[in-house]
Amino acid sequence: MTSIIQVQRFEIAILSFNNCQSHLTAALNLFRRLLDSSGAVEPSSSFNAVTTRLGLSTSNLPSHCLQFPSAEQAAFGFSSALLIFDDIIASTMLQERPKLYDYHRSLLGDIDCINPSINLEVVVGCQNWTLLQISQVAVLDA
Repeated sequence: MTSIIQVQRFEIAILSFNNCQSHLTAALNLFRRLLDSSGAVEPSSSFNAVTTRLGLSTSNLPSHCLQFPSAEQAAFGFSSALLIFDDIIASTMLQERPKLYDYHRSLLGDIDCINPSINLEVVVGCQNWTLLQISQVAVLDA
């Protein structure tokens, strides 16, 4: 998924939006398949299950120790955040419903959510609630 996101970023940089859209679609389908493969019902539970399968993190250590995700877990979280961000932005440009809209509330939380599964602010610098609002506007526009 990370490789697809990198190719997609390259396509955006060279203004090849047709190829960019095909890479976004591929990444979205892969993301859905990964979450669906966990067997969990709720997207946040699926996301956490996939993250857990990606390797051991320092979360097994006592709570007073610093907690760090494994490289694979960090890459999955980073790529997932970029994918959700791209899906929301693309939906506003294309005037259609975000393809991951059904996953947004569960993965990004609500305005007062303290610990969402995906924190967009640390990746793209924009708080989750802002992008949730943009996705709702895209749905209304569609």
